Amino acid sequence: MDPIITRPSVPIDPDARPAHVGSFLLSWTAGLAGVAVLIASGYMFYGFAENDTGAAVLLSAFILCFGAGALAYGPLFIIAKLIGRARLYPRRSRALWVLALALPWLAAGAVLLTFSNNMRYVGGAAAGLSLLFILWALRHFRQNTSLSRPK
Repeated sequence: MDPIITRPSVPIDPDARPAHVGSFLLSWTAGLAGVAVLIASGYMFYGFAENDTGAAVLLSAFILCFGAGALAYGPLFIIAKLIGRARLYPRRSRALWVLALALPWLAAGAVLLTFSNNMRYVGGAAAGLSLLFILWALRHFRQNTSLSRPK
C-alpha cells in the first residue's frame, strides 16, 4: 500500500486568520478587476469593428485596445496571483512586487481624478484598488519582517 502523501501543516496563528481571508478576497478582487478590464478592452474593440472592416484597421484597433488594456489587466492578474500565493507561501518579495505594480496605478488614478468627464470614476476605481494593494503589501511586508526576527 502506498503511503498517503500530505503537505506539511503549518500552524496558522488565530490572529492572522482575518488577514488570510482579506488576502483571499483581495486576490479575487484583483482577478475580477482584470477580467473587467479585459471585457472593456473587448467592448472598445467591438466599437471599432462595427465601423471599420479593413484588416489593417482592425489589426491596429486590436493592438490599440488590447495593448493599452494590457497595461491594466496584466498587472492586475499578476497582483492577483502574487496575493493568492502569498497566503500559502509568504515572502517579502511578493509584497515588494505588489507594491511596484500598484504604485504607478495610484499616480495614474490620481491624474484621472482631475478630469471632468466620466474618467474620474475610472480614476477613483484605479486609485482605490491600488491603495488597497499598497496597504496589503505594506502589511504583508511588515508581518513577514516581524516574523523573521529572532525573539
